[in-house]
Amino acid sequence: MKIVFFSSDNSVSSGAFLCLAELSASILQSGQDDALVILPQDGNGTELLDYYEVPHKQIKSFTWCVKKNERHAIHSSFGLLSRRKKDVNTCDIKSKDESVTVLFMLKNLVKRCINLFSVFRTVLLLLHEKPDVIHINTIYNYTGALAGFACRIPVVWHLREYLGPDQGMKIWDEKQGYSLISRADRIVTVSRSVADYYRSFMPKGNFTVVYDGISNDAFYKPNKRIFQNPTIVLTMVGALYRNKGQFDLVDAVNLLRKETIFNCLRIQIIGEGESREELQEYINEKGLQESFELTGYQKDVEKWLEETDIFCMCSWCEAFGRVTVEAMLSGCLVIGAGSGGTLELIRDMDTGVLFEVKNPVSLAEKIHYALEHKDEMRKLAENGRVYAKRTFSMEGETSDILKIYKELIRRRALNGKPE
Repeated sequence: MKIVFFSSDNSVSSGAFLCLAELSASILQSGQDDALVILPQDGNGTELLDYYEVPHKQIKSFTWCVKKNERHAIHSSFGLLSRRKKDVNTCDIKSKDESVTVLFMLKNLVKRCINLFSVFRTVLLLLHEKPDVIHINTIYNYTGALAGFACRIPVVWHLREYLGPDQGMKIWDEKQGYSLISRADRIVTVSRSVADYYRSFMPKGNFTVVYDGISNDAFYKPNKRIFQNPTIVLTMVGALYRNKGQFDLVDAVNLLRKETIFNCLRIQIIGEGESREELQEYINEKGLQESFELTGYQKDVEKWLEETDIFCMCSWCEAFGRVTVEAMLSGCLVIGAGSGGTLELIRDMDTGVLFEVKNPVSLAEKIHYALEHKDEMRKLAENGRVYAKRTFSMEGETSDILKIYKELIRRRALNGKPE
């Protein structure tokens, strides 16, 4: 069995790319199946694929997703933008909340033309490679799917993100986009929450939930015990954006200033993003610069988690939460926002602690409770470590995905084409 994966990026800082690399490597390690990864651009992700000895090729393409405030419509997948309002003097298309320039339109037109050529090149590659299944790794790229449909190869489309609520993005033409995705022979989502979200756009889609598997080698720390030192290390990992909840954590810690536990807290926020400067200013404004450290992107997150007592997942709408599972495997006490995929990873007061999403008061209360009940929290952290190792294994995900592949191939053999 041969699988061709299509990645939407080429970066080791991307959780989706890490999942693709580990899944393709796991499939190759089975010794019975072949895998090839198609990359849309240059990047440092190739180093990871080389490390895993995963074959890869590059066919340049662009995403079909744009920021929600860049509102525009497309007459067809590669058509021209339709204009809402035009200012004759400036040639700008303007509305109350947006200004889309002609230059922006031309750039997107060029990208769609390149994508059209990418589909053609991909069809040629598929005819040469003769894969059994096409696997699209995220919602962000569609060219591999178009080529797969053209070659009548079963398509698995992996949805790993809330496009709008979490990432503030939308497909160029949502109607045509979701119509295309719904044609996939199987739509795999990383959580039930993500599946429920996309069913509202694609009621006829063939959905299956498969939780991401995490390699235990780097993160699993069976002998770690939290709260062994006077200083309590609290860590948050993720892109720095408003909806990831870092500002909520700052507000929560600020609420704890009058508590005796405040002086023992050391908070490290790992990641990069467009809100970094604003976040640092907010921390300074609250007078918390001695308590917080913005570390930037860190390649060796497992080392930071190893010294962490409490891990906070504050995202308002996390699709799955790979880093949440990594923190659980590392033996941290995980305090997570009660929304999205986080609700499926944490059983409140059993494998972790949940707080009310977007509510710094609730988060502060949970942190305070945890530090006042350390023995109880150590037990929760241990439960979380055992649960994560059992539930989110790479072997389990690989097995589930391979079953889907084999089912689609069997149906193709029986019916002459994928259902």
